[in-house]
Amino acid sequence: QARELIDEALAILEGLPDDDTPFFEVVTFGLCLLHDGPQARPRLHLEETIFAFHRFARAQAIGYALNNQAWTARATGDIARATAALDEALERFRAIEDRRGEAMTLNHMGSLARSLGDLDAGRAHVRAALELRRELGEKRAVLMSTMSLGVLEVSGGDVARGRDLLAEAFARAEAVDDLPAMA
Repeated sequence: QARELIDEALAILEGLPDDDTPFFEVVTFGLCLLHDGPQARPRLHLEETIFAFHRFARAQAIGYALNNQAWTARATGDIARATAALDEALERFRAIEDRRGEAMTLNHMGSLARSLGDLDAGRAHVRAALELRRELGEKRAVLMSTMSLGVLEVSGGDVARGRDLLAEAFARAEAVDDLPAMA
């Protein structure tokens, strides 16, 4: 149902006039259902959030909706669709020079690569996202990428490094009482 609603939203967005008027309040939760919990039970991983009250123009809204489409595709195992959605989102964000959207999409691409076992690509994407987010001075986004890199390092077998990164992310979240990130 989520996939159908996102597809419907994308169709509506594509049909709107192309202008820069911010109108779309986006909420990107980035909760992905992955089958890597104890005894192969599914567990949710928080990979990204954008809180409400951020308004975006049509072109940006499409990029964020494509990221949501990728999360739903990943959750259902449709990796080809997830990859295509992220590639398109990255291309769109770069075309409109939206570095925040670009960083979020790179972070998402890194998480997807991690979940597929391509740890080198995962590290490259997440580190690129982290660098952009630091340049932009986005503290919460840096927290999200640090968390993604920590999970990636644990997945790659460097548990100590992963724990250090996750502890750093948790401390940042705790300092500002960011309950979704702390969870």
